[in-house]
Amino acid sequence: MLPPSYKTHPQFHTNPSSSFQPKKQKMPPPNKVLSLLITLATVTMSASPRARAQSPATNIVRGAYYPSSNYASVNPSHIDFSQSHFTHLFYAFVNPDPTTFDLVITSADKPILSDLVSAAHNQSPPVMVLLSIGGGGVGGTVFSNMSGAEGTRSRFIRSTIEVARKNDVDGFDLDWEFPKDAAEMVNLGLLFEEWRAAIESESAASGRRPLLLTAAVYFSNHFFLPGKVPREKSENHKN
Repeated sequence: MLPPSYKTHPQFHTNPSSSFQPKKQKMPPPNKVLSLLITLATVTMSASPRARAQSPATNIVRGAYYPSSNYASVNPSHIDFSQSHFTHLFYAFVNPDPTTFDLVITSADKPILSDLVSAAHNQSPPVMVLLSIGGGGVGGTVFSNMSGAEGTRSRFIRSTIEVARKNDVDGFDLDWEFPKDAAEMVNLGLLFEEWRAAIESESAASGRRPLLLTAAVYFSNHFFLPGKVPREKSENHKN
């Protein structure tokens, strides 16, 4: 799980996951355009076996959120990637339909996401783009309802993979704020377990690199359960 300080800025903030551990080292100077908006962190990533086998030798991750609301002032074409400030950018935010639970890319999101993916993937090496799903303004009801049954979890998972491949993004970052009780934490663990299995199955069938799966979660001892569920279930199925 994440420490409570994982959110460091209301506009741009770093995205360690529960399997990320901070690595202390001097960071390069921040991009001048984004210096007031971005907080960078260097973290290590523990990937799934298939993803790790296809990843570069280094596991260093430098990630930041790119809020769609900043598109007018910080166009992706203005981001200076030359100093390797980023390895991963998290497009914030997209959400599932509250009734069908299909992941929705709005007409407003499409051009912004397309520009971000194009700018990021044209780097050498390419910068990965993940869809951040949720956010603090959404509330937990839609995720609670979606995760509560196998059928709705399956529909959500299937739609996320379809959206990712259609938009050429590299994975997902779940930002459910927050599971409110032990039952919802168990459902969160089941969601990750089934999501990871679907990602691996789709990768094997398509021959494409497995999509990444990360999460922004709040660290609280109120959510710890006896034994290894759901904490181990969650950790084992994220990148």
